[in-house]
Amino acid sequence: MAAQFTKKDLSQLMNALARSVEARGEKMDLYIFGGAAFILDNQIAREVTSDVDAFVPNIDHRYMLRDLRQEVAKEQGVSNLWMTINANANLSAMVAKRDAYFTPALEELKTSGLSVYVLKPEVQLARKLLASVSTKQDRGQKDFEDIKKLAKTLDIKDGPGLIAVWDKHKGKMGESGRTLVEMDDKLKASTFIKGFRL
Repeated sequence: MAAQFTKKDLSQLMNALARSVEARGEKMDLYIFGGAAFILDNQIAREVTSDVDAFVPNIDHRYMLRDLRQEVAKEQGVSNLWMTINANANLSAMVAKRDAYFTPALEELKTSGLSVYVLKPEVQLARKLLASVSTKQDRGQKDFEDIKKLAKTLDIKDGPGLIAVWDKHKGKMGESGRTLVEMDDKLKASTFIKGFRL
C-alpha cells in the first residue's frame, strides 16, 4: 500500500529536510507541485498525498537533494520514494517568473536553510487539465477529482471557465507545436469539460 502523507507529515518531512540543508551550510529553494502542493496550499481541500513532487533549479542542489531525501527517509522512517525530484526544464521557466507561478508555503519551517514554494492553484489547474487528456484512464479519474477541487477553490462553475484557464496557460507547460494542437483539441472535445458544472 502506498504511503499517505498528511499536512502534518509533510511539515515534519520539510522541517527534517530543512535541518539537513542547514547542517550542510546551504540555503535551498524547493518548488512543490502536484498533490503535496494542494495540501501545503491552505486554499485547496485535500487531506493526503502519496509523495512530494519537487523541483530544485540549482543543479548542484538537485544532486544534494537526492542524498538528503534518503537521510530524511531514514530519520523519519518513510520510503526513499517520499519525494520525486523533477528535472523538467519547463519548470525552470516557471521558476524564472516565480511570483507569477508560485507562492511561499510552510512559514512555520524552523530553520532558515530551506524556502518552500508551491504552484499556484490556477497553474495547478492548467497542468491537471493537460494531464486529464494525456494520461491513462485510471489516472485521468484522479485528475478529474483534483480539477473539481481546484475549480471550487478558484470559484469556476463550468466548462468554459476551465477552458479559460487552459487558454491562459497553454504553451507554457512544455507542450508545443503539434502536441499543443492535439491537447487543445482533446481538451475542448472532452465530455468531462463539456459537462462540467459545480
